[in-house]
Amino acid sequence: MTTLNQARERITQQFLADWGTTTPVDLDNEAFTPPAGTEWVRMVVRHASSSQDSLGGIGLRKFERVGSVLVQVFSPLDKGQQAGDNLAHQARSVFEGKTFNPEAIHFFAVAVRDIGASEGWHQTNVDAAFIYYETK
Repeated sequence: MTTLNQARERITQQFLADWGTTTPVDLDNEAFTPPAGTEWVRMVVRHASSSQDSLGGIGLRKFERVGSVLVQVFSPLDKGQQAGDNLAHQARSVFEGKTFNPEAIHFFAVAVRDIGASEGWHQTNVDAAFIYYETK
């Protein structure tokens, strides 16, 4: 059985393992100070919708859970977009076409969106949609 918290933890652990020391990472609900003059990313997991996929008694019902991972890539202004683009590509590669087991969290759509200037940084977002099932 995969719960909301188990899915969030598994996704976060996998992202951190794959990302390594590429840049500093700001995680949801943790204190963080962006580094001056160098790239960094923010990663959050958001659950979006849920539906019941099967009927039955307690412990046999299957629920479909859908959400997305948002990786916001921040790079210094006035230094071009190549570094941010490379980081966005790397973040996309963590999720695109992947299934994180044993929870069976399937990523089915990943998009890169150029946001532009944002609070002194150039921002590019990577949005990775996922689905998993919870039985209860």
